[in-house]
Amino acid sequence: MIKAEASKWQSWVTQNFTWLYIGSQNIWALFLFYICFSKYGSLKLGRSDEKPEFNDISWFAMLFSCGIGVGIYFFGVSEPMSYYRGGYSLYKIPMNNDDDRAQQAILVTLFHWGLHGWVVYIVVAVALSVVCYRW
Repeated sequence: MIKAEASKWQSWVTQNFTWLYIGSQNIWALFLFYICFSKYGSLKLGRSDEKPEFNDISWFAMLFSCGIGVGIYFFGVSEPMSYYRGGYSLYKIPMNNDDDRAQQAILVTLFHWGLHGWVVYIVVAVALSVVCYRW
């Protein structure tokens, strides 16, 4: 009984507040772009006189392989297939054929693994890195 009620409320929240989640991700992305291109974008982590241990390309490769690389390897096929088979029916868009369902499944997967997927990780990483390595 509790599980059915929780499922009903989860469905209601998801159907009525998905726009809030997407909007908040957009706001966080704008915040990160502001940080990147403001005076804080050149803030050095570590001591002011230290040379970085890794260059930018090495940092990107490490972050990509740890975060997104593992997720894409694990969920790369199962996530779009789950959406295609009906695991994501929150859209009020009519799905007339298999092509529509496939395109919608890829769209949702790319949203999860694209810029908006990185935003959550980057906001936490920025906060932790400044606290741990700068102050």
